[in-house]
Amino acid sequence: MLATIMLLLGCTAPAPTAAPTAPEATGTPVARIALTFDDLPYQTRRGGAPLSPEPADWARVNRSILAALAEADAPATVFVNCGNLADDDTLADQWRRAGHTVGNHTAHHSSAAHTDLDVWMAEVRQCDGLWPTESTATRWFRFPYLWRGEGVERRDAVQAALNDAGYRVAPVTVDSHDWMFELVRRQRKETGASDADLAGLGAHYARNTAEAVAEARAISREKLGREAAQILLLHINDTTAAQLPSILAALEAEGIEVVRLDEAMTDPLYAQPDAWAGRGARWWLARTDPVARPDGSPWYSDREGTLGKQLGWP
Repeated sequence: MLATIMLLLGCTAPAPTAAPTAPEATGTPVARIALTFDDLPYQTRRGGAPLSPEPADWARVNRSILAALAEADAPATVFVNCGNLADDDTLADQWRRAGHTVGNHTAHHSSAAHTDLDVWMAEVRQCDGLWPTESTATRWFRFPYLWRGEGVERRDAVQAALNDAGYRVAPVTVDSHDWMFELVRRQRKETGASDADLAGLGAHYARNTAEAVAEARAISREKLGREAAQILLLHINDTTAAQLPSILAALEAEGIEVVRLDEAMTDPLYAQPDAWAGRGARWWLARTDPVARPDGSPWYSDREGTLGKQLGWP
């Protein structure tokens, strides 16, 4: 049975004399992943406004994503830019009613790296109303752009302010880069791309997501000597809405169980301290010690740069 499972996961089966791995011995699934979606109501552009200004588009895309999650019986967490919601918007409530978790993504997708800390925290606190005052639920937070602040002093000050406000940060280990595919989709659609071209772009995105998941799993085995629970970053947009059924089917085919964010965060990986304070974004498997391979090379490939060349973006 172990050999069959390992083959399904793309790993080499152990020798017959090898002791059972900890996951098999305890009955814990070999591979787990939490799905997280940023930018409710819809993927933002630079400056914080949704790419689509139409609430009808927001409703349509969120219905599609929620339907795909329900079909796969897959839990998820959605991170909200509360300042982009209309006063009477019920999208966050729709996610909750569907059994999913809601988190804070600042009011208008504001960067922790490029904004005065007090001003930035005011953006964060605008979204406190996502939870009733009496709620004991975890107040999840996701950094816009995954930027935590450049330099140890700034990074730690940002984290301390979030701690004081009662927030727990949700990191990322797998980035689908769906935001780029969505921008390219819109660009190509505006220039008259054929349906076949757009379908090919969607298929490319689904393949890229599967490859990103496989890469993060390989990094966890290399760095930790085991399968870590992964956290996948997606966005609320048309590209992800169209391809989510394929992504979920691929995860199931690989034997990867979709779990809630709070379950994934019980993995010891997420109890490790943040050891990186450089510029820009970095995924959690590269933020914990050691932050690079022994030869100094990065843990993750430059997927964003490669995709940019493949897609002609920007």
